[in-house]
Amino acid sequence: MRLAVIGVPFNSSGMPGGEAGGPRVLREEGLVAALTERHDVVDAGDVDVPTATPDRDPLSGIIAPDALAGMVGATAMAVATVLAEDRLPIVIGGDCPLLLGCLEAARRHAGGEVRLLFVDGHEDAYPPHASLSGESADMELGMALGFTRVTGLPALSDRLPLVATDDVIVLGARDLAEIGQEGAASIRGRVTVLDDVEFRERGIEQVVAEWVDATDQAGRRFWLHLDLDVLTSEALAAVSYLQPGGLDWDELDAIGRRAVASPSLLGIDVTIYNPDLDPTREGAMMIVNLIRGMLVQ
Repeated sequence: MRLAVIGVPFNSSGMPGGEAGGPRVLREEGLVAALTERHDVVDAGDVDVPTATPDRDPLSGIIAPDALAGMVGATAMAVATVLAEDRLPIVIGGDCPLLLGCLEAARRHAGGEVRLLFVDGHEDAYPPHASLSGESADMELGMALGFTRVTGLPALSDRLPLVATDDVIVLGARDLAEIGQEGAASIRGRVTVLDDVEFRERGIEQVVAEWVDATDQAGRRFWLHLDLDVLTSEALAAVSYLQPGGLDWDELDAIGRRAVASPSLLGIDVTIYNPDLDPTREGAMMIVNLIRGMLVQ
C-alpha cells in the first residue's frame, strides 16, 4: 500500500503544547518506521499552522478563528497533494477540526460529494456561541454538515458545507446528556448517531461493514475520522476531555481494518491525542500499534 503521513500540529484552545504535540511524539515513537515495515511510505511532514492565541473572538464565537481557517486551508492542500500522488493519506493530529481540510481535499479528489465515517466520543456539532469552551474541536462536524454558521470568517465559511447529512454516520458519541445539560441540541434525527452502547449492541463489525458495503456498492468514496476520545479512559487517558464509557482498542482496530479493506477509502485522520497527559508515552505506543495494525491487509 502507498501511504503518506501528514502531521497537523494544531491545538484548538489556542495554546502551545497539548494536542499540537501529537504528530511529533507519534513520529518519535516510531509511527513512520512501523508503517514502512509493510508499506511504501513517505513522511509528508507537518502542515504550517498559524500562530494562535487563546482569545475567543466575540463575532464568530471561536478561539483563534484565523488560525483555524489557516490550518484548514493548509491541511486541504497537503492532503490534496498526497491524493494526487495516488497515496492514502494518514493525517495525524492535533485537534479534530483538521477533518475540515481533509474533507475539502477528499471532495476535490473525488470530483463531488464524499461520505464520512465519523468515529468519535462526541458529536462535535455545537454552534460556536453555545460551546462552553469556544474550541473548534467542539464544532467541526456541525461545520462540515453546514448546521453551524461561521460568522465573520469567510476564509472558512466559504468552504462549507463539506458533507451531506445522509452521507455521515456517527459512531461512539456518548455526550448526549452533556449536550442537553448545556442547552444545545443533538444532531440525532438529522444524522445517524449510535452511542457506544448502541454501537456495541448492534455489532460493531456488522454496523461498519454494512455502511462500508453500501458505500462501495453505490460507487461512492469516503473518509475515516478516528477521534481517540471514542476510547475508554482506561484504554487511553491521554485526551483532554474524559468521559465514562467508550470503546476498547480491539473494537477501534476492527473499525479501522474494515474501512481500510474498502477500495472506496480516501484517507484517515487520527486526532485528539494529548502527549502532555502521557508522560510514559504508553498511549503513543498504543496509537502507533493501532495505526500499524489496521493497515495490515
